[in-house]
Amino acid sequence: MGLLSEQVKFDLLRIQPARSVTNEADCAPAGRLIQHALKTGQVMVRILPISDPGTLDAAIEVLRRGEPVAIPTETVYGLAADATDPTAITAIYEAKGRPRFNPLISHVSDMEMARAHVAFSPIAERLAEAFWPGPLTLVLPLKDTGRIHPLANAGLDT
Repeated sequence: MGLLSEQVKFDLLRIQPARSVTNEADCAPAGRLIQHALKTGQVMVRILPISDPGTLDAAIEVLRRGEPVAIPTETVYGLAADATDPTAITAIYEAKGRPRFNPLISHVSDMEMARAHVAFSPIAERLAEAFWPGPLTLVLPLKDTGRIHPLANAGLDT
């Protein structure tokens, strides 16, 4: 299977950071996806500057449709989608060519959102309070009441 199966066609929105992150060719897998999309026409790519007031609304619309958005991080572009939507999660796996047994990272906006999905140990709570927002990943047990779809965590309990 190539980067995208024939069935997966979507509108990829890439948000251009205010500063250069890195060479686009090095932004795997988002960079590869963008290059593939441009060559094959399977995906419509729109590149919007982060400084544009309409960029956030455009990204929200794409995410609500269950489609991925390429976003800049500290070092590379990443693909983002709704972790509660199995269609969106499948689009991420398809775009990356990632096996379904390799779980995805679910990002949260704040502690309240994290607490809705996972259980914090006392030390994890202290780490999150000290370093969030920031580039700290915590692997935490899912709550039964959380809404993260099992496809996102590859059926694991974290």
